[in-house]
Amino acid sequence: MGIPRIGWVNAGVRDPETVAEHTLLVSYIAASLAKEMGLDAGKAALLALIHDAAESALGNASRAVRDRVGLGNWRMLEMSVLSELGFGEEFSEYAGLSSREALVVAVSDKLATLIRACQYAKQGYDAADLVKNYLNEVKELLGRLGCFVVGVWWLGL
Repeated sequence: MGIPRIGWVNAGVRDPETVAEHTLLVSYIAASLAKEMGLDAGKAALLALIHDAAESALGNASRAVRDRVGLGNWRMLEMSVLSELGFGEEFSEYAGLSSREALVVAVSDKLATLIRACQYAKQGYDAADLVKNYLNEVKELLGRLGCFVVGVWWLGL
């Protein structure tokens, strides 16, 4: 059994998406977007695979817990775990959004969550605010990438 994403648990979703399912979807979206944009799809896929890897050691903490710990402290904990796994440099690139591939992963992470929020909203869960917030975050990150229109291939996921 996988680790359920805590945000969906807190939202009352029965049988919520797991961290592994989320990571796989983020990786697929990131590789697809990177390829479409002429970027390094393999690098984007690797960054996507490790973007939440620290949760296996730290647990899938809620946003409230991460806020209480502080983003800087939380990132240091994540960096410690990823460094032990041999991916400290890659995690630093992702966390710092220091490459276009890292930005693609950030977009993909938000887009994957947006897709799930839409699916859960269709199932009757109260996800309207999440849909609105994640849609705005996706648009902002796409703007940083210089992309203002993205194909809607992901709507069928």
